[in-house]
Amino acid sequence: MEQKVILHFDLKAGSGKSTMAALETYLLARMKERVLLIDLDPSAVSTHAIQKTFSIANDTSKNVFQGLKDGDLNSQVLDVQENLAIIPGSLRTNLWSPIVTAANDDDAGRILTNLIANIHRNFSYILLDVPARWDILSMNALIASNFVFLLLENQKSSFSLFSEAAHHLADFRETSDASFTVSGIVPLLSRGSLTQPDNQRFLTDARASFGQAVLHNVIWNQERIKVFTDEGISAKAAWDQRALDMYQRVLNEELTRIG
Repeated sequence: MEQKVILHFDLKAGSGKSTMAALETYLLARMKERVLLIDLDPSAVSTHAIQKTFSIANDTSKNVFQGLKDGDLNSQVLDVQENLAIIPGSLRTNLWSPIVTAANDDDAGRILTNLIANIHRNFSYILLDVPARWDILSMNALIASNFVFLLLENQKSSFSLFSEAAHHLADFRETSDASFTVSGIVPLLSRGSLTQPDNQRFLTDARASFGQAVLHNVIWNQERIKVFTDEGISAKAAWDQRALDMYQRVLNEELTRIG
């Protein structure tokens, strides 16, 4: 199976993309897929969630910034399970973009692509988690990705930011000669229930505007998800499983779209 690099992209902070990265990493491993999470977000939310889930000590000697700085990610891979590994996030990743920008390297946008190509181990899926900003780090993540899913939240500010992100992606893909495919739009309901009239109108409007690009399955706010990021992912209680089932449905639809 050819390795697939997946990125969930949004320019709005706090939309839940790090949570999605952690949960989809967990779910892919549960499906017996070989998966690597590369946490490029300095907040390291997805790293924290995986470490809590599997009771992994915070090994600060392994982190993505060191791999980017050294030009080799292999020594930064932290094995969590037989088929699950992460390259942990680091607050120091904030330092990388200014360093690379100052170097004025013509190939600066493909640094991550080359580092991923040189990872010695074979993973079925590599999930990237990036901060919600437009800089050389997010550009590297986009160029390194095969498949990009955009996140659309049910807030007024999200529509304008989503349009900005979509515009950036279209222009960037053309000017950078990137090969990623925008494979879909994931609706995020950050408030209220799925059946709430305002949320149903939001979904109707989103599908009217963006058509089949919008996923049929939806992520909606559940308190249990906050527990996952703080205390680790669990499948023990009924509410745990309900939240996991929601993400599993979205993941299944994404995997169907990317083939």
